[in-house]
Amino acid sequence: IAKMNCYPFLMFFCLNGRFIDRKKATVSVLDNGFLYADGFYDTMRVYQGVIFELPLHLKRIEYSAKEMDMPLPLTQKISAWLRKIITINKLHEARVRMTITRGQGPVSLVVDKTTDPTRLMMFRPLEPTLGKAKREGVAGHLASVGSGVSEHWRQLKALNYLPAILARVEAKRRGCF
Repeated sequence: IAKMNCYPFLMFFCLNGRFIDRKKATVSVLDNGFLYADGFYDTMRVYQGVIFELPLHLKRIEYSAKEMDMPLPLTQKISAWLRKIITINKLHEARVRMTITRGQGPVSLVVDKTTDPTRLMMFRPLEPTLGKAKREGVAGHLASVGSGVSEHWRQLKALNYLPAILARVEAKRRGCF
């Protein structure tokens, strides 16, 4: 929890349709997203208070939910949550990340029919260093770590980001972005 203080701009989250202060947001230790990375996410760019290409993001979220056999609220409800999180956080140039997990369940890889997935929306401003990186460019590195994702599943933005994290660690060691 102490680490969260380095993100003072994360003011309110939307957790399962409830808008709460980030300091009060909790997810069960039995959540399958936490235990097994059993879930998906989508990150959306906000320009002047409006989500860029929202219908395409909603389509990807629906696709992911269908592929993972998870129920999803109506897209109108998700859209309303997104509009509200933008309004209450008062940030007009930012990112919204929506994460959906299978929710709480037995500690097992046996997948039960999900009835109550965990749905989390986080809102944050853009990193200040991105502007400089765009203007000046960055050093790149071709990582030795593969994506770890089969071609069939590349449209699914699953929570398991370990290959990307390892690639970033490798790039950082070499002085790259």
